[in-house]
Amino acid sequence: MTTRVYALGVFVGLFIIFVAGTLFSYDLYFLLGLENEYDLKRFLVVGFIWLCLLGLCFTKQDITFHVSFYKAVGFTVFVLLLLVSALFSRHVFWAFVDVTNICMLITAFYFFSVSLRSLDEKTLCSVLFAGVLFFSLLTLFKYSLFLIFSYVDVNSFDIHGLISDYTNARFFNQLQVMIVPLLYIPFCCDGLRKFKKLSVFIVTLHWLVFLQTDARGAILSLFLVFILFLFNLERERRIGFLYEVLRPLAFGILLWLLLIKIIPYYLFDNVTFQLRTTSSGRLDFWLFILKAIPDSPWLGFGPMSFTWAEGKPFPHAHPHNIIMQVLYENGVLVCLIFVMVALHVVFNVLKSVGINESFSKYPFYFSLLSGLCYSQLSGVLVMPFSQLLFSLVLALSISSPQQNDCIDDCRIKRWIIIMQFLVVTFFSAVMFISYNHEGLSAGFFPRIWLRGNVMN
Repeated sequence: MTTRVYALGVFVGLFIIFVAGTLFSYDLYFLLGLENEYDLKRFLVVGFIWLCLLGLCFTKQDITFHVSFYKAVGFTVFVLLLLVSALFSRHVFWAFVDVTNICMLITAFYFFSVSLRSLDEKTLCSVLFAGVLFFSLLTLFKYSLFLIFSYVDVNSFDIHGLISDYTNARFFNQLQVMIVPLLYIPFCCDGLRKFKKLSVFIVTLHWLVFLQTDARGAILSLFLVFILFLFNLERERRIGFLYEVLRPLAFGILLWLLLIKIIPYYLFDNVTFQLRTTSSGRLDFWLFILKAIPDSPWLGFGPMSFTWAEGKPFPHAHPHNIIMQVLYENGVLVCLIFVMVALHVVFNVLKSVGINESFSKYPFYFSLLSGLCYSQLSGVLVMPFSQLLFSLVLALSISSPQQNDCIDDCRIKRWIIIMQFLVVTFFSAVMFISYNHEGLSAGFFPRIWLRGNVMN
């Protein structure tokens, strides 16, 4: 098959697993004999990556991949430090499971980048917008049904009561911060401008969900990126950008007041207008890490070591901050590489916005920065679907047919692709072997699996 057909298959497959792992998750995990919806999502992500590498083996055209010398060196050093840190970890097996998961996500970024180079801009924007639009419509329709049923049954709901198929509403919020910016594709692509009103309507409903689920970190992340964009945009574009972002937000607030506060106030007995202002405990995690890291500063305590950390203030399997997580588990050296790469990407994105470059990619940039920002307050780079979606928006934002600092177009030979597939097959087997492992604790604190903590 051609790389264009392969690319379309990748995006269609991505949409299918997102729908299967959310709207039909209850039926699927029961059918497959799994224990919960979260673990189903991990199985789907691993299976999707494996199938995409298998499909790449059957493409007829040459596969090319752009990489600069400095990026290649940085990536190599990063992986080597991860492996060394894993070797000195208390639980070497689980450390390598985490490294395997990271390598799987890097693989996802790789075949997403290959796919993007095979599609023209109009086709890419159309496919992406169709996917996020249809996924949003299905999810928000189910959300609306749950809301109506709660009214009819006079049954009050909490922040998790209207979001099903996600184990925790925060897992949906992690997807939302990257999906909402992608819904603005019609504003940046001439061929899709007829969908602008529909896009505004769907974004309005997403804001309703943000407010109903009390997703303070997600809202803060979107606002921070919005402000960064506002100050970097050309003056001519600022008014339009401000209007298109604030309009659905205003409608969303009105819907939230009406549907979540006013109507339930008269239907239910336990509804108040008080906003949550209590601490979520994240600062306690971060202080714990800063106090612990001097004991093993350079290599950290090993990949995934936070899952068995002794003395952590709460039993969660990750500290709700990707930088702190990398610092604790992989040490100062890996953390510095990670932060430098992240800042490099952020500055390049803002530079592109400031010089009005690649206007059609603005939704991708917004999505990437929103996900990166929310990863400092949540598990965006921990949970399976948000990890995969972040790999996609990263590829969308930084992959391009032309790179000024390239050594050359790296033409990937067929035997290398087959070797990649065999390695990913081994990685997939390692991931599946770790499922329901006797070393996992019984508590539901998600990391690789829902039972994410490792017993000492």
